[in-house]
Amino acid sequence: MPDDEPTKITHSEHYLRKRRRERRRRKERKRLAKIAAAEPALRAMCERFPDCFSLGDLRAPLKINIRDELIAAMPEFTPELITHALRIYTGDILAYRAGFFVGAIRRDLYGYPAGEVSADDATHAGNALLDIDADVAAAMIARSVVAASSLAA
Repeated sequence: MPDDEPTKITHSEHYLRKRRRERRRRKERKRLAKIAAAEPALRAMCERFPDCFSLGDLRAPLKINIRDELIAAMPEFTPELITHALRIYTGDILAYRAGFFVGAIRRDLYGYPAGEVSADDATHAGNALLDIDADVAAAMIARSVVAASSLAA
């Protein structure tokens, strides 16, 4: 059979592809619903703890286990909503993980130093940056080096 002939899709293959598409769409709708539900919690975190949370271009690393403090400090939100809000906040690879380098200061809810970024954490963040477009990653790494001095101060 020549390579330029289109391959025929059987009925069962068509059905399987359709099911996969539907599954992906359902998963995406569910993900967007979680983001929409967590948005009020994220905004409240930024308003109540501005020294810790910012939706700006560069975010300081957070204290390890800050989730537990947030749950205690924000009883109006469920632990699940706070968890989703933290995932959204820390999942922004360009804004959050670009600030991770060995020795970077982690911040507590009130902006006070609460430990440092370890080599393992910095490596994990660097690997996440490498997964994105190389040009964007290079720009973000350059920006994080420039901003490192302001975070350390």
